[in-house]
Amino acid sequence: MEHLYPKVVNFQENEFDKVKDVYKQLENSQSPKTLVVSCADSRVLPNQFSQAGPGEIFSIRNAGNLIPAYSEGEVSNEALTLEYGVEALEVKEIVICGHSKCGAMGGVLDFQNLSSLPLVQKGLSGIHSVFQQEFKAAPELSELIEWNVRKQMENVLSYPFVKKRVEAGQLSVWGWVWDFVDGKISYKISSKDLANS
Repeated sequence: MEHLYPKVVNFQENEFDKVKDVYKQLENSQSPKTLVVSCADSRVLPNQFSQAGPGEIFSIRNAGNLIPAYSEGEVSNEALTLEYGVEALEVKEIVICGHSKCGAMGGVLDFQNLSSLPLVQKGLSGIHSVFQQEFKAAPELSELIEWNVRKQMENVLSYPFVKKRVEAGQLSVWGWVWDFVDGKISYKISSKDLANS
């Protein structure tokens, strides 16, 4: 609490009045246009680099920006957040946002060295299995990060409620890689590009 709380106090005392009216308007509802799936990495701040304010982004954050493929009868936190964003909030776009220097993807490349982190190793085992099937030789980390973004887009598109809205033109799905060192989107792909690749 000694590291974060002083920043909260500073926000309350010096910044909150600037956005107080925005939060008042959001008091009883939200209508974000974008759902962002990003890594939990502390260097990746979608609200900052997109300049999005309160109420603009609905988000899912976890190690490796992973979304499990749709499976009837199985519910994950990611799946319920995805469904709420698409069906209840009716977001207009979903962005799967990977990033440079991703530690989770580094763990997929160096999977055996995750034995001291058994939960991480277990959590990444699914994507590691798919990675092993699809790559004959170890890729560069940057290639793996881009590949993972495409895989997570495929997983998002496996949900019937996502597929239905995409096909109706009510929802778009994008994949990005945010290079936090250079401050730019270094890779961008749409679901249309994915279908044609």
